[in-house]
Amino acid sequence: MGDVADYTIQPKPLVVEDAVSSHDLVIDDIKSSILSYPGCTELVDDMLARKEFGLRKYGTILHPDNGRDHTKDAYDEVLDLLVYLRTVMESDEDLYDLFWLDYRNAMSTALKLRVRMTVRSVSG
Repeated sequence: MGDVADYTIQPKPLVVEDAVSSHDLVIDDIKSSILSYPGCTELVDDMLARKEFGLRKYGTILHPDNGRDHTKDAYDEVLDLLVYLRTVMESDEDLYDLFWLDYRNAMSTALKLRVRMTVRSVSG
Protein backbone atom coordinates (compact mmCIF):
# COMPACT_ATOMS: atom_id res chain seq x y z
CA MET A 1 0.00 0.00 0.00
CA GLY A 2 2.39 2.69 1.18
CA ASP A 3 1.91 6.00 -0.61
CA VAL A 4 -0.22 4.74 -3.51
CA ALA A 5 -3.81 3.57 -3.15
CA ASP A 6 -4.34 -0.09 -3.99
CA TYR A 7 -7.12 -0.50 -6.56
CA THR A 8 -6.67 -4.20 -7.16
CA ILE A 9 -9.78 -6.33 -7.26
CA GLN A 10 -10.45 -8.22 -4.06
CA PRO A 11 -11.46 -11.88 -4.07
CA LYS A 12 -15.10 -12.91 -4.07
CA PRO A 13 -16.37 -13.26 -0.51
CA LEU A 14 -16.27 -16.69 1.05
CA VAL A 15 -19.51 -18.42 1.94
CA VAL A 16 -19.44 -19.33 5.63
CA GLU A 17 -22.33 -21.31 7.09
CA ASP A 18 -23.98 -19.72 10.16
CA ALA A 19 -22.00 -16.48 9.70
CA VAL A 20 -23.32 -13.35 11.40
CA SER A 21 -24.78 -10.90 8.88
CA SER A 22 -23.14 -7.48 9.09
CA HIS A 23 -26.39 -5.99 7.76
CA ASP A 24 -28.28 -7.57 10.66
CA LEU A 25 -25.76 -6.09 13.10
CA VAL A 26 -26.41 -2.63 11.67
CA ILE A 27 -30.17 -3.18 11.80
CA ASP A 28 -29.87 -4.19 15.47
CA ASP A 29 -27.85 -1.00 16.11
CA ILE A 30 -30.52 1.12 14.40
CA LYS A 31 -33.29 -0.54 16.39
CA SER A 32 -31.50 -0.12 19.69
CA SER A 33 -30.32 3.47 19.23
CA ILE A 34 -32.31 5.58 16.78
CA LEU A 35 -35.48 3.67 15.91
CA SER A 36 -37.70 6.40 17.36
CA TYR A 37 -36.45 8.94 14.79
CA PRO A 38 -38.54 9.63 11.68
CA GLY A 39 -37.41 7.51 8.73
CA CYS A 40 -35.87 4.69 10.77
CA THR A 41 -38.39 2.09 9.67
CA GLU A 42 -37.55 2.94 6.07
CA LEU A 43 -33.83 2.85 6.91
CA VAL A 44 -34.23 -0.70 8.23
CA ASP A 45 -36.19 -1.65 5.10
CA ASP A 46 -33.45 -0.17 2.90
CA MET A 47 -30.77 -2.07 4.84
CA LEU A 48 -32.70 -5.32 4.33
CA ALA A 49 -32.91 -4.53 0.61
CA ARG A 50 -29.12 -3.95 0.47
CA LYS A 51 -28.59 -7.25 2.27
CA GLU A 52 -30.74 -9.02 -0.33
CA PHE A 53 -28.93 -7.22 -3.17
CA GLY A 54 -25.56 -8.37 -1.84
CA LEU A 55 -26.82 -11.91 -1.35
CA ARG A 56 -27.97 -12.05 -4.98
CA LYS A 57 -24.79 -10.39 -6.28
CA TYR A 58 -22.21 -12.32 -4.25
CA GLY A 59 -24.09 -15.49 -3.26
CA THR A 60 -23.53 -14.82 0.44
CA ILE A 61 -24.30 -12.28 3.12
CA LEU A 62 -21.69 -9.73 4.11
CA HIS A 63 -19.97 -11.10 7.19
CA PRO A 64 -16.64 -10.93 9.02
CA ASP A 65 -13.89 -13.33 7.94
CA ASN A 66 -15.21 -13.68 4.39
CA GLY A 67 -11.75 -13.49 2.83
CA ARG A 68 -11.91 -9.81 1.91
CA ASP A 69 -10.07 -6.83 3.37
CA HIS A 70 -12.93 -5.01 5.11
CA THR A 71 -10.72 -2.03 5.96
CA LYS A 72 -10.00 -1.51 2.27
CA ASP A 73 -13.67 -2.00 1.38
CA ALA A 74 -14.66 0.60 4.00
CA TYR A 75 -11.98 2.99 2.75
CA ASP A 76 -13.12 2.69 -0.87
CA GLU A 77 -16.74 3.25 0.16
CA VAL A 78 -15.98 6.26 2.39
CA LEU A 79 -14.05 7.88 -0.48
CA ASP A 80 -17.17 7.50 -2.61
CA LEU A 81 -19.33 8.81 0.27
CA LEU A 82 -17.17 11.94 0.49
CA VAL A 83 -17.64 12.69 -3.20
CA TYR A 84 -21.38 12.01 -3.09
CA LEU A 85 -21.92 14.11 0.04
CA ARG A 86 -19.89 16.99 -1.37
CA THR A 87 -21.95 16.85 -4.55
CA VAL A 88 -25.20 16.91 -2.54
CA MET A 89 -23.89 19.81 -0.46
CA GLU A 90 -22.89 21.78 -3.54
CA SER A 91 -26.35 21.35 -5.05
CA ASP A 92 -28.20 23.21 -2.28
CA GLU A 93 -26.98 25.63 0.40
CA ASP A 94 -29.44 24.20 2.95
CA LEU A 95 -28.09 20.72 2.28
CA TYR A 96 -24.55 22.05 2.66
CA ASP A 97 -25.34 23.16 6.19
CA LEU A 98 -27.28 19.96 6.95
CA PHE A 99 -24.47 17.61 5.88
CA TRP A 100 -21.34 19.59 6.79
CA LEU A 101 -20.65 17.70 10.03
CA ASP A 102 -21.32 14.33 8.39
CA TYR A 103 -18.95 15.28 5.59
CA ARG A 104 -16.22 16.21 8.09
CA ASN A 105 -16.83 12.99 10.04
CA ALA A 106 -16.52 10.99 6.83
CA MET A 107 -13.18 12.74 6.17
CA SER A 108 -12.02 11.74 9.63
CA THR A 109 -13.13 8.15 9.02
CA ALA A 110 -11.29 8.09 5.69
CA LEU A 111 -8.12 9.34 7.35
CA LYS A 112 -8.32 6.75 10.14
CA LEU A 113 -8.85 3.94 7.64
CA ARG A 114 -5.99 5.17 5.44
CA VAL A 115 -3.61 5.36 8.40
CA ARG A 116 -4.70 1.86 9.47
CA MET A 117 -4.00 0.50 5.99
CA THR A 118 -0.58 2.20 5.88
CA VAL A 119 0.44 0.96 9.32
CA ARG A 120 -0.72 -2.53 8.46
CA SER A 121 1.23 -2.60 5.17
CA VAL A 122 4.40 -1.32 6.86
CA SER A 123 4.19 -3.76 9.77
CA GLY A 124 2.93 -6.69 7.99
